[in-house]
Amino acid sequence: GEMANVGWLNNAGTACVSNTGLAKVNITGGQVGMETDGADMYTGGCVFGGGLGMAGGKTAIVFGNADSTHVSISDSAYIIGSVFGGGDNGHVWRNTDVRVSGGQVGKPNTVEDFLVDEHEQLARTVYTGSVLGGGRGAGQVNGQFHDTTGRVFGNASVVVSGNAVVRHGVYGGGGLASVGTYTITDGIPVFNEGTGLTKVTVSGGIIGPTKGDLTSS
Repeated sequence: GEMANVGWLNNAGTACVSNTGLAKVNITGGQVGMETDGADMYTGGCVFGGGLGMAGGKTAIVFGNADSTHVSISDSAYIIGSVFGGGDNGHVWRNTDVRVSGGQVGKPNTVEDFLVDEHEQLARTVYTGSVLGGGRGAGQVNGQFHDTTGRVFGNASVVVSGNAVVRHGVYGGGGLASVGTYTITDGIPVFNEGTGLTKVTVSGGIIGPTKGDLTSS
């Protein structure tokens, strides 16, 4: 949900009550987003398994949470932006499962997409045409990214198969967002057992620009 949870949180606000909080997204057709450039290309047209939250502190803990997510993109679906198993700054307490077996993620690449500076290329890769098992942690507090924003606290799985077309990349983790929980030991983060595993399986489809894409806009 938008600033809302899927499922019932426990009294500590750190997990969902058993048998609640599963969010499923299944897109088999239609178009998500508009083929426009400018600021909207980074904010519109994305698909999230989790919710829309806010960065930092209690706000991130209370709002935009789900227990686990399942995202499926297939058939003739056309996603202008990117597909995330996690939330947009919101949390997923357990695991995410993303499956792209058809359709298209991202609009066709042009030569200009590869002539911009490295920061612009990173933004385009994360926000358009990619599939990510984790969430998007773009929110900031006082100009700083928050370490739990968009986090998947368990594990993340991504499967690309069939005739899927993914214009940029496939990532097991998130976009500026972590997968798993960890403790700091001697200044080094050590992931807690049973968390932080990302798995990517590709058995079909096309990933990256195709020869017909690279035309001047």
